Amino acid sequence: MSDFLYTGLYTTLSSVLSSVPVTLIIPLQVIILLITILITLHLLFPPTLLVESLHIYPIKSAAGIQVDSLTLTSKGVKNDRQYVVLQRPKDDPNGWEVVTQRENPRLALLQPKLHEDDSVSVTYSSDPFSFDLTFDPSSEKFKVELFRCFITCSIVPGSSSFLLRHFPSKSYSIAYVHVGRDSTLDSKWSDCYLPSESSGAVDGSQLLLTFTRSLSTLNSSISSPAVKMSNFRPNVVVSSSGFLPSLMKWEDDHLRSLSLSLVKIRVNKLCHRCVLSTVIQDVGEFDRRLEPLKSLRKIRYLKDGRFGDRPGNSPGFGVNCSLRGEGGVVKVGDGGRGEWGWTKRCNWRNVSGN
Repeated sequence: MSDFLYTGLYTTLSSVLSSVPVTLIIPLQVIILLITILITLHLLFPPTLLVESLHIYPIKSAAGIQVDSLTLTSKGVKNDRQYVVLQRPKDDPNGWEVVTQRENPRLALLQPKLHEDDSVSVTYSSDPFSFDLTFDPSSEKFKVELFRCFITCSIVPGSSSFLLRHFPSKSYSIAYVHVGRDSTLDSKWSDCYLPSESSGAVDGSQLLLTFTRSLSTLNSSISSPAVKMSNFRPNVVVSSSGFLPSLMKWEDDHLRSLSLSLVKIRVNKLCHRCVLSTVIQDVGEFDRRLEPLKSLRKIRYLKDGRFGDRPGNSPGFGVNCSLRGEGGVVKVGDGGRGEWGWTKRCNWRNVSGN
C-alpha cells in the first residue's frame, strides 16, 4: 500500500514539476517533502480507537450502569432506555408526558439494576428498598410523544407508589417501552437517519459515542472542578491514537463512521447539548456554574451546511450513531478503526456570556 502511494505520488508530482517555472520548483519541492512526511507519519501511525468504557441507561434520565460489554441490535443498545418516567400533563389529565432530568435533576438518583435475565429493579439514592419493574404484556398500551415522534408504553404496576416515596410532590409513574422511537419520523432531523431506524426511548440516535480527548479539551476551558464524562451520558467512550487524531482537538467533528471489534457503526450527526448536560449525576443537582453548557456555547457553536439554523444555540459534544449492518457485542478494551473527514461540523468562537 505504501509503495503504491509513493509511486503514484512521485509520478504525479514529477509531471507537475516539469511544467512549472523554475522559480516555483523549490517551493513546490518543500511542499512535496511536507506531504511525503505527513503520508509517512499517517502510514507509520494509523488512527485507531480503543473502547474505554460502556454504559447503559435502563430507565431514561435515571442513573446509568457501567458495563463490561453491550449488545448492539437493529433497535439500538439492548436494555437501553427501555423504561421511562411519565407524568400527567397539566393541560391533559388523561394523557401522559415524558419526564427527564431537564425538568427534575433528582431523577439521576434513581438507580436501576440490570439482572442476568434482563429484568430491572430500581432503588433511590441510599434507600435500600428495591422495586422490581415488572409489567403485564396484556396491560393497556398508549402512545407518548418524545421529540416529535411517538413511543408505545404501558404503566408498570406499583411504580407510582414507589416514586411517591421519593418525589412526594409529584405524580410520577414508570412505564415500559414496547415500541421505541422511529427517528426517521422526526420532522426536524429525519434526513440524518436511514429508513426504519428505531430504538428505545432515546432522544435521537440509537447510541451516543464520546471521546476522552474531547473531554480533556473541554475541561481545559473550564475552571475547577472539571466536568465528568457522566454529564454527557454516553453509551460508548473511546480514546484514539495515531498521527491523524493527534491533530484534532475535537474528534467529534471529523469522525464519519467506525468499527469496534466486528460491529460497524455510522455517525449520524453531532449530539446537540441542552441543560441536561449541566446535571451533576452523582448528586442530582444542576451545576450552579451552568457548566459544561456555558463553555460549550462559547467554543462549540454548531456549523453544518446540512442543518442550517436547526441546532439553534445547542452546542455539540459527542456524536449520535446508529448500527450499520449486522449487530454484535462491543466490550471494554476492544479496538477499532474510524473513517475520518477534514470538514468540521463546528467552528470555534470566543463569545462571553453566550
